Amino acid sequence: MDSFFRTLDVMAEFPNTLGVLAAYELVNDEESEACIPVIAAVVRDLKRHAKLKSEATGQRTLPIGYGAATTHPRDKMILDYLSSQDEADRIDFWTCKNYSWASPADMESSGYNEWIERYESTTIPFFFSEYGNNTNSPRLFDETVALYSPEMTRVFSGGCVYELWHGANRYGLVGMLPAREEGITPGKVRQRDRNDAYVAETRQTDQGTLRIFQDFMNYKASLEATKDIQPNNDRAMTGREGLVKGTTQDVGQVPESCVDWLKIEEDLGCS
Repeated sequence: MDSFFRTLDVMAEFPNTLGVLAAYELVNDEESEACIPVIAAVVRDLKRHAKLKSEATGQRTLPIGYGAATTHPRDKMILDYLSSQDEADRIDFWTCKNYSWASPADMESSGYNEWIERYESTTIPFFFSEYGNNTNSPRLFDETVALYSPEMTRVFSGGCVYELWHGANRYGLVGMLPAREEGITPGKVRQRDRNDAYVAETRQTDQGTLRIFQDFMNYKASLEATKDIQPNNDRAMTGREGLVKGTTQDVGQVPESCVDWLKIEEDLGCS
């Protein structure tokens, strides 16, 4: 756990770090469900270390979350389990990937309505760690308006578009064409990217040409369209005690900590 603690301490130094994931996409089938109690143990130990470090040095305490691969029903079970531990040990937020909205779409065809119903009892912040289906180019990002609608914000807390910089998977909102590739290099041909046809704006930099794709402009417009939407803060809250009884017995008990807490407290000057 030492490397986990060091990473947590480093990330706490950056004021723009909003939270840290204890694990990401670890549970994807029945076999990997065996690691769920271990994830809970990691969350518990990270939060204990953060508390001790804060008391000893005043270090900022970061929220600890889990990143799921999907909005599969299995993930709802994991969410219930990790968010229903003792108050000092439970996750602070939950996140997952979602690329189901392929424009044109709506709440029903995308499955958003189904996920609202499935997760309406969620008791912690929940957001999409990645979204932005690129089946069509340019992307319209009309799901952004849906994501911040009163219907969705009753359960979800927004999301993060994938991704800023353009790469091999062609999801970028902007891309850099290095100066060395701008001219025709003898014997070298740059492979054409489908987003080349959707460059809305270019800016010259000392690194090359910054290309701003139409995806970026559409995303910016979608965000602008949400600025006057009032979120629905009437989040349904269920008793965590019921979640503990309903999920802990099914998944398994959280293992004991393997950390030498006496030594850590001594090193921090807590004892």
